[in-house]
Amino acid sequence: MGLCVSTRMGLCVSTRMGLCVCTRMGVCVSTRMGLCVSTRMGLCVSTRMGLCVSTRMGLCVCTRMGLCVCTRMGLCVCTRMGLCVCTRMGLCVCTRMGLCVCTRMGLCVCTRMGLCVCTRMGLCVCTRMGLCVCTRMGLCVCTMCEAADRETMALKERLKIHFTHQEVH
Repeated sequence: MGLCVSTRMGLCVSTRMGLCVCTRMGVCVSTRMGLCVSTRMGLCVSTRMGLCVSTRMGLCVCTRMGLCVCTRMGLCVCTRMGLCVCTRMGLCVCTRMGLCVCTRMGLCVCTRMGLCVCTRMGLCVCTRMGLCVCTRMGLCVCTMCEAADRETMALKERLKIHFTHQEVH
């Protein structure tokens, strides 16, 4: 049936065909047919050959080679080739280091270990470790395969201790 991930402000529903329907603030992931990410006002349809990201002003379609062409207001996401970097003109350049979702508010970079670093208000998608949702502080929390990487788990524990210490003081 696919995997659904809901954020604090929204819910996501994925069907068997890989169709994601999200609310204004939702983020969706569909497993069998591909990855689906929807924006506040958009609808996503993911196919076997790549990833579709729909926005208010346009649609982004990734080809087999992982090349993305988006409109000025659009989001760029590349799947098979790894990292996506969206420029001001809406072009995507992919490398082999992970998967990126570029928004208007920031850039997200995933490393080989599945760790995500985001700026401002970006969304982060990690391929190996699962879906990452960036909080207001720019930190990412992965929901799938958390036990697959010991170093990632150890880092999360250190972060938990760090923020618990901050809250106390």
